[in-house]
Amino acid sequence: MGAENRYGHPTATLLSTLSTLGVTVGRTDTDGDLAVSMDDGKLVLWRARPSG
Repeated sequence: MGAENRYGHPTATLLSTLSTLGVTVGRTDTDGDLAVSMDDGKLVLWRARPSG
């Protein structure tokens, strides 16, 4: 992600597919810093800039 990204990732198609599958996506360009942790046996995604 970013202004100088020459690779084209993530593509709109990929993001749409992940959304359809119910996958939680974290993006540093929109969410800021990200961290993944475990809470009661489940993965939790922490975002520096929560959406909403």
